[in-house]
Amino acid sequence: MAKSWFKKAGVIALAFVAYRGYQLYELGNSFSYRFKGMFFRRPKGLDLVNNLIIVLEYVIVNPTKSSLKMNGMYGTVSVKGQQIAAYQSGPFTIKPGETPIKVEMVVNPYFAATTLLPDVKKGNFPIFDTTLTAVFPFRITHTEKFAINTKDYIPSSVLPLFV
Repeated sequence: MAKSWFKKAGVIALAFVAYRGYQLYELGNSFSYRFKGMFFRRPKGLDLVNNLIIVLEYVIVNPTKSSLKMNGMYGTVSVKGQQIAAYQSGPFTIKPGETPIKVEMVVNPYFAATTLLPDVKKGNFPIFDTTLTAVFPFRITHTEKFAINTKDYIPSSVLPLFV
């Protein structure tokens, strides 16, 4: 008798977990991800000479009335197949409507010095191929890719910082 009860309880618990996982999957698929912008900044202090930081701004649009605690997100930035930076955020909550997310990453100093800055100085603005992988509870992931033309995001007033 006790074995039968435990077996039924286990099946019910497994069904509940499967149902919640499916609901989470459906909720995650209802979100849309949008690249909002990017900007460069130089770090302060001793890292000023060696590093350049890219700040990417994303917006996650949640059309439902539910909030969802995320485990975080991670991604990469590549130019012509060469990865130049990677990022990882901490946990955050996606709220109903739009949730802005900013992530910072340090650009590979060799790439910045030998390719990025000389190209920008010549007026050749690279295309950043970025990936964004959102990590939901239960380690369910969703990945989006964006091609970002840096020319659209480097204001002419800021270009003297790079040349």
